[in-house]
Amino acid sequence: MTKQNYRHASALLFLATLAGPASLLAQYSSPIHDVENPAHSVVRLTGQLSINPGSAFAISDLTNPVPLGKRLAIEYASLRCTAFSSTGVDVSEVGVRVNEATSVNTVRFHLYELAFTKTPGGPVAVGYYTSQPLRVYSDGTTIPLQFFVSLTDLVPANGVVNCAIELSGYTVNLP
Repeated sequence: MTKQNYRHASALLFLATLAGPASLLAQYSSPIHDVENPAHSVVRLTGQLSINPGSAFAISDLTNPVPLGKRLAIEYASLRCTAFSSTGVDVSEVGVRVNEATSVNTVRFHLYELAFTKTPGGPVAVGYYTSQPLRVYSDGTTIPLQFFVSLTDLVPANGVVNCAIELSGYTVNLP
């Protein structure tokens, strides 16, 4: 190889080195659209209920039903119950009822209990709280998600138990 050919080869090799990474990285320059990304379909569900005198439980539908063709992945639950003038009555069970759509167009119901804490009460009210991560799924059907609260006894004539729940998560498309 002559000295001049060596210079041409070196120059070509140098140019190829500079151009190489750009052409190699060009295949990765197309943006990817992730349609199942949870950040694109965030959901917040809320519900409220009151347990009135003479009752020991209540069930309430949650707002923002899950659309048909979607699956809700619930990742977090927060609940607050306050028992007013309900001496001797405690919250015994708190839970969420979710739906599973089957291939034969029926719905199965699943109950998930939530752990909760009782706070020291005053002369008028006692509080019950939960704030916890969880992983629960519910399919979009015509039946709404529900939450329920059960008590250890009937609410007395002058009492009431008020509860509010908030669930957060995201939806994904059903296959």
